[in-house]
Amino acid sequence: MYSETPKVPEIQDADKTEQVVEAEVAVHPPADVERAEKVQAKTWLAIICLGATYGCCQGINLIPLNVVNVIQADLGNPVLASWIGTGYSITLGVGILVANSLADLLGRRWFIICGGILTAVGNIVGATASRTSSVVVATSILGFAQGGVTCTIPAASELIPKKYRGYVVGLMNLCLGIWSMSGNLVGPGWRSVFWMSLAINAAATLGVCFTYFPAPPLASFRATGQTFLKAMDWIGLFAIVTFQVLVSLGITWITTYGATSARFLAPFLVGIAVAVALGFHQAYLAKNPFLHPFLFRRVRTFTMMCVIALVGGMLFYSLSVFFSTYLELLFDGDNQVKIGVDNLPMAVLVNFGGVSSALTLPILGPLVGTRVMMVVGVLFQVLFIPLMCLVGVHGRSMALAFSALGGFGIGIMETLTILVIQYASPDEYLGFAYGILGLCRGIGGSAGTAIYVTIFSSKSATLVPERVSAAAVAAGLPQSSIAQLLGILTGVVREPITSVPGINAQIIAVSTLALKKAYLASFKYVWLTSIPFGVISLLCALATKDVSK
Repeated sequence: MYSETPKVPEIQDADKTEQVVEAEVAVHPPADVERAEKVQAKTWLAIICLGATYGCCQGINLIPLNVVNVIQADLGNPVLASWIGTGYSITLGVGILVANSLADLLGRRWFIICGGILTAVGNIVGATASRTSSVVVATSILGFAQGGVTCTIPAASELIPKKYRGYVVGLMNLCLGIWSMSGNLVGPGWRSVFWMSLAINAAATLGVCFTYFPAPPLASFRATGQTFLKAMDWIGLFAIVTFQVLVSLGITWITTYGATSARFLAPFLVGIAVAVALGFHQAYLAKNPFLHPFLFRRVRTFTMMCVIALVGGMLFYSLSVFFSTYLELLFDGDNQVKIGVDNLPMAVLVNFGGVSSALTLPILGPLVGTRVMMVVGVLFQVLFIPLMCLVGVHGRSMALAFSALGGFGIGIMETLTILVIQYASPDEYLGFAYGILGLCRGIGGSAGTAIYVTIFSSKSATLVPERVSAAAVAAGLPQSSIAQLLGILTGVVREPITSVPGINAQIIAVSTLALKKAYLASFKYVWLTSIPFGVISLLCALATKDVSK
């Protein structure tokens, strides 16, 4: 599709190589970097197919993760059901960085196509699952496959001039809109979701096969004069995978075994030790470092984006992961359709925030700068997520409004970090930049989820018995009936509430209200915990450098 990239002479020192290549590009831009302003129709066709593939992997494939409770009710095994999301997160963290980094060297075409094929395998396993373990396998396959398919973002970005990247990323995120808005509505029919994903993914992957023929990768100079196997930083690759898996496993086990258990401490601390050793190896020992240390020296444009993505993942999960549970416990009960409808305002504004920020970046960026746009996105999160504390037992409308406005800020930051880190990175490392951003966001999300689940579980375990018991006894329920009442109200005991000795309509009403107030008080600690993360994210956004000019 484009002319072949000129080869760069081999230089043994990797950092010097980076500097030479950047200097060459700045003085004598190759045809692949300085492209014609007019983008051909066949290029737009390739971008459309890449966008459809991206929408499938980032939209449809996430739906089963949001209806784990429905899958658990159908197939049982609640302990194993928790791994439906965990397995996906771990394999995605591995796949997204490894696939995008290797694609910088080997080309993105086959990573995207193989990711599409692997997605089809995961969908078939999920659609035909008769046990919870099969769904865990399916989502784990989909997570790893998504690592390859996410190469579509840098793939589309390198096909066009930089000034068009905001528009393209915005339109690709628009593909997610229908799934983020309707996911909770179609989610209860989770098998049909897998079949639907299979069909759409197959069509999109075929489209990529016939339309996407990129130029040779710009970073292929890393293997000049050597075989790829000899040039590859295998130690760095192994260490980054080991670090991600161990840390994610440790964080996941906090919610089950506690922060002082060996199941958390052992993998987490070993993972941190691996990370320290990895940093030393990449900075001083590796000839061709996998993590490209020179990029992290761009603190205000690259490193800050990684920190914002890490902390932003914590903010995102405090709202998105808990919101369906929040609605179920306080307003909607187990009515999945109603929960899906109430999720719509937040889903719409998350998508609108992402799409609008990308589409307006080429216009607003030169006027106000990327720093101001990012600060605005963080402020929406810092302000409206903690305001969820003001919601009362009859404050459903307020909850929907605050969650939607917080979601708007989430959408802005999810998209802007992708675009800003692309602007801060050489074209030959767009894949690595996107991959490291995804890894940081995933680890932040896992950590945030573990923190919030632990806080909510510990607070509700104390407040629910305390407040419900006091209210029920004051209304006339015998003390001997309290345990059975608590079991029924919290869903532990599957009996009609009228079977509780001494119960009446007044006691039921008083106890139910006390239960909701206890849950509201427990959720307040979750929303308040998001404040320090938001402040860190805000400070990092203020410290970033404008890259719009």
